[in-house]
Amino acid sequence: MHLHGIIREALLPLETALDDIPALEVSDCQADRLRCGQSIKVFPQQSVSEVYVNVNGTPVGIAKMTYGCVEPVRIFNI
Repeated sequence: MHLHGIIREALLPLETALDDIPALEVSDCQADRLRCGQSIKVFPQQSVSEVYVNVNGTPVGIAKMTYGCVEPVRIFNI
């Protein structure tokens, strides 16, 4: 088997490591704002220490959510 194939089989999807973090689905526009380091507002206004942000199932990053205000903590460059 080719080395690239072996590596591909050994790697797990990013989402596997994020299973225990609450997920937050956002729009493309909201994802763009987070990627630029800006915060976004979402509803319901709840407070969660960290959320896994995704758009259409594609990982965007990890963010802090406080009473509906989502602030990026770590953005993925995928």
